Amino acid sequence: LQGRAPRTSLAGSPAFRLRNSGTWIGEFRDIVFDTLVASEAKTYVVTLIQDDGRGLENSVDSTVMEINPVKIPEVHPVYPKQIVAGGILSLDELNVTNEWFFANNTVLESTWRAQGSGLRTFNLAWAPQGRELARKDFNITVFEPLNFTKQPTPTTISWNPANPITILTAPAVNRDPSDVEYIWKKSGKEIGRGMQISSQLNKGLNKYTIEVYDLNVAQSKPITVDLIITAE
Repeated sequence: LQGRAPRTSLAGSPAFRLRNSGTWIGEFRDIVFDTLVASEAKTYVVTLIQDDGRGLENSVDSTVMEINPVKIPEVHPVYPKQIVAGGILSLDELNVTNEWFFANNTVLESTWRAQGSGLRTFNLAWAPQGRELARKDFNITVFEPLNFTKQPTPTTISWNPANPITILTAPAVNRDPSDVEYIWKKSGKEIGRGMQISSQLNKGLNKYTIEVYDLNVAQSKPITVDLIITAE
């Protein structure tokens, strides 16, 4: 074990334990210790000594190691603050270096899937050589998929040729009305936007298609429903 060991870069907690096979201790500036606190960003030269305690000529051996502490880099991922359940975040979209990974327990991955609903946390692990050295947590709010809370039922009203205008109201969804956009279509053409619109009825069957879009929840898919009104 004589000679100089390879240079080593360590990060994370500034305190680490010097370990090797057998019983090893570190010796630095004539101070014997088993834990080195790397408090400065400089090279630490540490002598590792092994002593089997038998007092023989070959009972003691040593090696020298250079330890270079590395500061954990800052990471500022770019990601939506709100995402739909089942949505996926990708490292390519987060604008982070290739030394960062999503940490799923002890597994390093390139994607993270949103599950459940409410405030959730995803972890980014710094693993410059494929081994996790540090971890940081980030909050994100997960929403249930966009859905109507009530389905409209076909309606029959009296036909009034003198005033064929009527007020139409879209069914509510599981979002605040200000967080979604309603688009009304008739015969495939857009005729208005908003939860309520006024529309001229034709005598007989009137079919409206309502499309609803999330405005603030990433990866949310739009939903549609038909509103049927018969004027007799």
